[in-house]
Amino acid sequence: MVMPPSPQPEPSSETAPSDAVDTLLELVMLRQQGRLSAHQIELVRAAVRSMLDAGARLNACQLTNADAPDFVFVAYPDEG
Repeated sequence: MVMPPSPQPEPSSETAPSDAVDTLLELVMLRQQGRLSAHQIELVRAAVRSMLDAGARLNACQLTNADAPDFVFVAYPDEG
């Protein structure tokens, strides 16, 4: 018997995005160890925020089990 997935608690919309941006930016800062200027850090922050926003928009699209991709993969034989 297959059980449906349990619902995930929704993060607070007020704090979750900025917390995620700050956490991911902190990881970048740890990896780069002072090699980024203040301007570059702000560019990274904006890029991370943009990616998280895009992900949130994608997650807002509800798909059913019957939804299929818009493409059909066809494998062609090697013509070598």
